Amino acid sequence: MIAACDDFAADLVAYLDDELGDADRGRVEAHLGTCLACRRELEQFRRLRALIDGVRPLALSADFDERMRQRLDPLATHATRRRADDAGATVGRGGSASTRREGSGGRSARRQ
Repeated sequence: MIAACDDFAADLVAYLDDELGDADRGRVEAHLGTCLACRRELEQFRRLRALIDGVRPLALSADFDERMRQRLDPLATHATRRRADDAGATVGRGGSASTRREGSGGRSARRQ
């Protein structure tokens, strides 16, 4: 599509969905009568719509939600633990991360 056609890009989808009023519909149809690029674009939208309409929705099992939560829970726990570890880290002079550990007598222990 050329720059003058940019005004019609959103209207093509609305035209395809039969959402335009009479005046806008007439304006789009007049443009389509003179613009091969927009006719091709409209045809691509039609093909895309046909492909999408042909996709079957997935049938999820009754326990899908619970099983997904169980699978994600260890990841969330790990991420929370990792963020807590990172929050306790400080950067020393040499640019390496270190953290204070309880029971270390106040000494810094280097993390690898």
